[in-house]
Amino acid sequence: MSLNLKLSGLLFIFSLVIKFAALIYTDGFEREPLEDSLSYHNHAKAIYYGQGFGDNGGKQYEELVESSTRPPALPYILAGLYEAFEPKPWIGRIFNIIVGSLATFVVFLLCFEICQNSKIALFPSIIFLLYPPANYFSVHLLTETLASFFCITATYFFLISLKQNRLSAYVLFGIFSGLLVLTRSQFLLLLPFLFFAVFSLNYFLDTKNHMSLKSVFFSFLAFILILTPWTIRNYSIHDSFMPTTSRLGYMIYLSNHDLEDPEILRGGYSRNAFLNGNYINSFKESEKSAVYMSEVVKEVSDNPLKIIRPMIMRTINNLSYRPNPYKKDYSYSDLIMFFIWIPILLMFFLSLRHSRKEDNWIFFAIIFYNLAVCLPFWGTPRLRFPVDALFIVCASMPYIYSKSLRAKKSG
Repeated sequence: MSLNLKLSGLLFIFSLVIKFAALIYTDGFEREPLEDSLSYHNHAKAIYYGQGFGDNGGKQYEELVESSTRPPALPYILAGLYEAFEPKPWIGRIFNIIVGSLATFVVFLLCFEICQNSKIALFPSIIFLLYPPANYFSVHLLTETLASFFCITATYFFLISLKQNRLSAYVLFGIFSGLLVLTRSQFLLLLPFLFFAVFSLNYFLDTKNHMSLKSVFFSFLAFILILTPWTIRNYSIHDSFMPTTSRLGYMIYLSNHDLEDPEILRGGYSRNAFLNGNYINSFKESEKSAVYMSEVVKEVSDNPLKIIRPMIMRTINNLSYRPNPYKKDYSYSDLIMFFIWIPILLMFFLSLRHSRKEDNWIFFAIIFYNLAVCLPFWGTPRLRFPVDALFIVCASMPYIYSKSLRAKKSG
């Protein structure tokens, strides 16, 4: 058995053990889901009962109004698991634990592609294995774990695509990018953004990223095919083109409807009467997003300079070590994450000098893409989490390259 297989297998097993311990510690086999977790559970139960996609409180005999307010990947996966086993939240939590452990495995593969040394690749993989948010989200019915896995896997196949120019890798990149979009709408433009970046680097900087139009075409085709069933379903329900969800305008409105609101100035969000007023409820679900957006455009147009402070605060809060940067009181979780996240963030900035080595720009590009597309929304580490593994990989680059250089000299 190769060393790579042994180490990756051990990482996967240790990750399972840690996450199962967290599940038991948090009463994960009995604990009822709350808030967002409850919504995903209820959506999955509605699919399981054959009612459609929506949230009617998980009640089998209550009428369901079809909606598209939640991304579909997690609810449909949960519904399949509920059909195979039973419609209990702990089933979904075990699935998340397995996915989170697979994410650790892919982090190892990604690091190995950078340094071609199993022992060196182990270091960032262990950091992600022990990373508290990764273990926390894996025991909750939330999209964070699934989004992280799809993001890391899509990144891995994109790296392989550019290094080896393999058509199969391009197709897999398209598939996992599509699955990522169906898990987190913020990644809708990631695939075209990365291809645009490659063509730009090849043209302006004369880099040697080998990529054929045929490969790009099949990658886009795979991406579109993954999104097509959900898009067709949305069109049949709402009579509107909707490849993701119907919440974009709503989410942007929460953070931009009043640029003098204290919470919005802090980089957060606030609710007002307009959100559930008679006027907005007179529109169909597919039309509400445009109405919200028009209100935001008017507010920003009237106060163009006032958007600057909220944008700065959103960036700070997105990169915050605090799980909830808006809490007034500090907790032990904040203290723990201070000593974990701050070194990672500092090393990430130091590692920017390695961004032009080989294909390392990919990791930095995805991180900065995610930060940019999250700026219209309130700043929170939850929106950052899908790329946290890439932060860890980038932060480890000084260690990876120094160790690799020593290994070559000693060899």
